[in-house]
Amino acid sequence: TETGMSLGTPHYMSPEQATAEKDLTNRSDIYSLGAVLYEMLTGEPPHVGGSAQAIIMKIVTEPAQPVTKIRKSVPPNVAAATAKSLEKLAADRFASAAQFAEALSNPAFTTSSATAARTAIAADWQHRLAGPAVAAAAVLLITTLWGWLGPSRTNAPTLATYDVGLPDSAPMFMDYGTFMSISSAGDFVVYVGAGRAQQLWYRSLTDGTVRSIAGTDGAENGLAVSPGGDRIAFVSDDLLKVVSISGGAPTTIAEVTEANGIQWLSEAELFFSDGDGVSLRWIDVDTGAERAHSIDRCLMPQPLPNVERVLCGGGAKQYATVFDLSNDSLYLPTEVAARESAETNLLRGADFRLIEDRYLTYMSVTGDLRAVPFDPSTLEFGRSIVVVPGIRREAYTGAGQYVVSSTGTLVYVEGLNADVGQMVILGENRELVPLLDDLAFFLRFDLTLDGRRMAVVVEGVREQELRIYDLETGQHQVWLRGGYIGEPLWTPMADRLLVSVYEPRTHRWALVSGSPTLHQLRTRCFPVRGANLTFSPTTRTVLLSAIFGGGTYRGLALPLISPTIRRA
Repeated sequence: TETGMSLGTPHYMSPEQATAEKDLTNRSDIYSLGAVLYEMLTGEPPHVGGSAQAIIMKIVTEPAQPVTKIRKSVPPNVAAATAKSLEKLAADRFASAAQFAEALSNPAFTTSSATAARTAIAADWQHRLAGPAVAAAAVLLITTLWGWLGPSRTNAPTLATYDVGLPDSAPMFMDYGTFMSISSAGDFVVYVGAGRAQQLWYRSLTDGTVRSIAGTDGAENGLAVSPGGDRIAFVSDDLLKVVSISGGAPTTIAEVTEANGIQWLSEAELFFSDGDGVSLRWIDVDTGAERAHSIDRCLMPQPLPNVERVLCGGGAKQYATVFDLSNDSLYLPTEVAARESAETNLLRGADFRLIEDRYLTYMSVTGDLRAVPFDPSTLEFGRSIVVVPGIRREAYTGAGQYVVSSTGTLVYVEGLNADVGQMVILGENRELVPLLDDLAFFLRFDLTLDGRRMAVVVEGVREQELRIYDLETGQHQVWLRGGYIGEPLWTPMADRLLVSVYEPRTHRWALVSGSPTLHQLRTRCFPVRGANLTFSPTTRTVLLSAIFGGGTYRGLALPLISPTIRRA
């Protein structure tokens, strides 16, 4: 067997056996029996290929050619019974060999349409994805997106998923961004290998070809395969480079600093954000011509069609934002579906990608890949659905380890949400000692001077929470909720808390103070875009640095007793 392959003879394996599902039933044997019958009638198995992996790919993604297309003399009921035995979904096959035999001897037997079968598969797919889909040795998994986004699409392929084995010597490297890219046709992926050279690797999705790509040592986040599939853009040593898919000496395009979201807009133009998201750049790889646009933090940028708008999300903004580059105004998508309660109208998540100019896929804060209908012209979106749960989600950027081809092929890595962790302290012997039992998407915190309580900002599904933990009992209460909650700050006597809060719906920052025990809040609004708080204990003054209109930093001094504000 090969890495990532399940046991069995590929030509006669059912789709569920090929994808290494644990609980196989007799309907898997019905499929294998049907495959043998198909070969007896036509002279070859239902699916053939140059390698075991190529055969399995066809088993889980392509329907077998009708028997009568190869042998016209086969009776219609025999052809129909054979087709039913080879259905992709086990529930659509015969329940027993006796039923199979009866259908073969019944001249009146027919099968339901392929459209009905696709509908049944789509309805059952979420249940199938809930369990382990592949062998533990798998690194990448592949399925199709179209069955989720458009179950009524014409020529929509049958939903299926299978694993893509990677060499033991070159597993995939993962960090703050997405470390793989897929060809437009969906026939291969390129990924960053975690070997000593950390170079790019080519992995075919149609056969077993795996090879390193020469000239790509030191590859980092941000690789992208060109639309024609013949070149790769990647970053190495803070340089944006382009290399042939076959390898060789790369061409240096530009210097970069923490570039992310690199993508080809055409065969000649690259687009990405730089400087940790504060600059958008467009570069012609052939002429070197470039234009840039300063922006207020845009990670994993996604250009929208026909207009100068860019969709952003990630980092401190775990929700979708749209920047209009003509006047720098900020738009927030609004939900048009019914709202049963006080549900937020923010699209929460990161790493948003536009599919067919009418859907968005994105990583939720819980680590699921979700999809939502989206209108780029009105910025309205509908209800979202979970496409695949438990995809690897990177810390800070929120980047998901998934790629989608223009043909709908979805390749992804199963894994944990790297933003979820545990609060710990460093012990006397430098060991890590858990401070809280909770596992959560912790963001910012402050301890009281006596060490008895801790204020912690946690990312939630709909908005952020400021929790007050009692470190003696481990219990907590939610003191405040908001779109973005800054660094919390205890007063020296631990009797009050101060924190900056941003509300994306109103684009307003505010300073909130109050007693955590009495739940008394006092809010002061300021025209700021960010705030960091520190205390001056001797003067009982809060020192605040913030960004005001015009993008300049200014200092503020806020006495705790008087509301007077003094600028510094």
